[in-house]
Amino acid sequence: MLLVNYFLNLSIKKKLSVFSTFYILLILAFIAVGSVFWKSIDRSYLLKEKVYQLVRFAQNARILEKSYLQYYEVQYYEKVLLACDDILSSIDSLMKQKIRVEKINEIREDIDLYKRECKNINQSYQERLGLYAAINQYEEEARTCINSFWKFYSAYKEGLRAVGRTLPIGEETSSIDIENCYKLLLRLKIYFQQFILEGKREHLIAFKEILNGEYNTILESISKASKTVTDPQIVAFINKMTSILDQCTRIPAPLDESFEIAKASIESLDKIGSKISLNADTLLAEADQANKDAIKSAAVFIFGLSLIGISLALGFGALLNNLITGAVQALMAFAKDLSEGDLTTRIKVTTKDELGKMSATFNQVIDRFQKIIKDVDVNTRTLNNSSENLSMTSDKMSTSANKMKKQAAKVAAAGEALSSNIIFMASSAEKISTSAINVTNSISQISLSINDVAKSCTKESEIAKHADLKAQEASEMMMRLGKTAQETEKIVELITHIADQTNLLALNANIEAASAGGAGTGFSIVANEVKTLSKKSSESAIQVNKLIEQIQKDTKTANEVIKSVKEIIGEVSVISQSIAVVVEEQSSTTNEIARAMQNSSTATNELAGSIHEAARRATEVSNNVQGVSLDADQVALGTNANNTGSQELAQMAIRLQKIVQQFKV
Repeated sequence: MLLVNYFLNLSIKKKLSVFSTFYILLILAFIAVGSVFWKSIDRSYLLKEKVYQLVRFAQNARILEKSYLQYYEVQYYEKVLLACDDILSSIDSLMKQKIRVEKINEIREDIDLYKRECKNINQSYQERLGLYAAINQYEEEARTCINSFWKFYSAYKEGLRAVGRTLPIGEETSSIDIENCYKLLLRLKIYFQQFILEGKREHLIAFKEILNGEYNTILESISKASKTVTDPQIVAFINKMTSILDQCTRIPAPLDESFEIAKASIESLDKIGSKISLNADTLLAEADQANKDAIKSAAVFIFGLSLIGISLALGFGALLNNLITGAVQALMAFAKDLSEGDLTTRIKVTTKDELGKMSATFNQVIDRFQKIIKDVDVNTRTLNNSSENLSMTSDKMSTSANKMKKQAAKVAAAGEALSSNIIFMASSAEKISTSAINVTNSISQISLSINDVAKSCTKESEIAKHADLKAQEASEMMMRLGKTAQETEKIVELITHIADQTNLLALNANIEAASAGGAGTGFSIVANEVKTLSKKSSESAIQVNKLIEQIQKDTKTANEVIKSVKEIIGEVSVISQSIAVVVEEQSSTTNEIARAMQNSSTATNELAGSIHEAARRATEVSNNVQGVSLDADQVALGTNANNTGSQELAQMAIRLQKIVQQFKV
């Protein structure tokens, strides 16, 4: 509650500054939270990429493994070992990340076993290659032997034919057996070569079957033929070939052992490779799920924060909008009532900002102006009453003057009989004295009324000047209001500029989010929300700008109203000056009447004092009576002037009342 009161008492500039600061802080919060979640997403995505790299290395190792087991080339074996080293390097980099260490260690152990089995397979293959090289060597020796045999055998046959002898059956059979031994060796080489290339056990079985079957048959045939062979060189060739074949019989045992070792290693290698691939796929699935969870958490948190931020911003903006529009509408209603002349209306002051202070100042000005109008109304009524009293006094003076003139005529007519009618003259003198006293009293009342009117006019003139000063202050205040509205318009332009900059930031954020691909979806949502928020802020700024324009229009209207009031006050001042001039003339006339009545009273007193000398001073009395008649004429003229002045005062009072009636006090 204290915070709300503190905010309400802030100036409009500070309120807008608070709103702008809050808006900027909200944007910074979005950026900060987005950066934190972006780093989290980036870490999870990097982890996913590293695990995916591990999976690719594992797949590559399996592919190279299949290629090696198919072709048994050294380059594939070396590539398999390099792929294993890549997997170990990838594992070392993954150890620095937040990942399941037991899985990583398990993969590391499996890679060591995998490399060991690969080495066993390669060693077995190298052993087979060694045996194959031995067979090649045996075949080379057998080929050399058979070539030498056929040369010898041909020469041997030609020698026998030259001496007329035939080839013994034993030698001929032995030549066939030697040829069969070489062919058998070639077949053994072919089966061994197929076994080396294809790694199929049936080739090894065929190799053994030849040694166990055909080889024994050939040995039996050679053994029989050897008994009938007489030439020692042929016997040497037979022994050489049987020795070579005998060496071939030693090959199946190590070949079987190597094959079993290789077979077990291949099966173990396949299991270990499958396990490595499975563990790598498991890590990849976990890393992918962690990446999705990070993106989902970021989206949920940012969406929630966006809703909270948007709600706060909209609430803050609505509060500020209601404060400004409420004050502006109150000023508009006040200006409308003021333009209609209603001085009883007041602006309800709820804040202490510029609009609140301006409203309070307006209330003070209207209070003073209302008081001035009331004073003018009272003075106008007083002036009206005074004019009526003056008119009545003038009528009385006119009546008294006529009576005095008639009495003077009678005295003049009876001047010649003055001496005989002294008693009547004394009585008439007493009446004249009494009338003079009455006239003097009436003139005194008129003089007092005129002095009151003069004082009222003076006071009215001062009030008019005071009202003119207050109207001038109100005009200056409206000018300050216009300047304040202009300053507020600048602040609104600043907010609009901030909203445009925010829109640009949101657009840049959208571009960055688009370049980030799927990982930037959450950040793109935040950027769209910020863009929407900046658009609403810009629309609010436009509404505030329209309200400020309305304030400026209302200020102009208020200035025109104050100008009209100022003109009315000027008319009142002119009327007051006119009344003052008329009152001054009336005062002069009244003074003259008073002096005349004083002379009349003196003459009457002298007449009463000299009653006994009336007879001999009849001529003087007649002259004095004529002077009294002239004075009576002057009194009548003065009375008419008083009557005219009172009528002018009455008309002036009516005009003042009409002016005052234009206002509701």
